[in-house]
Amino acid sequence: ALKREAEGEIEVQVISAQALTEQQQSDIADSMAKRLGKKVSISSEVDDSLIAGAVITAGDLVIDGSASGHMEKLSLAVNK
Repeated sequence: ALKREAEGEIEVQVISAQALTEQQQSDIADSMAKRLGKKVSISSEVDDSLIAGAVITAGDLVIDGSASGHMEKLSLAVNK
């Protein structure tokens, strides 16, 4: 991980409700490369419990675009 960081690279983990196509992986890699200013490699896995969407992790950055994550946030907001 330190070597990749020194070379300006980062591994992005994508956990999605469904398997990603090659095009989706490429689109995510391109978007994250622009956002982070680094060369991106993608690793992906499927988690049916997400219902829909995906959770993207790159180092300390976490982007939760899953349906279960949105429902959890809504539940917390309603119960305040």
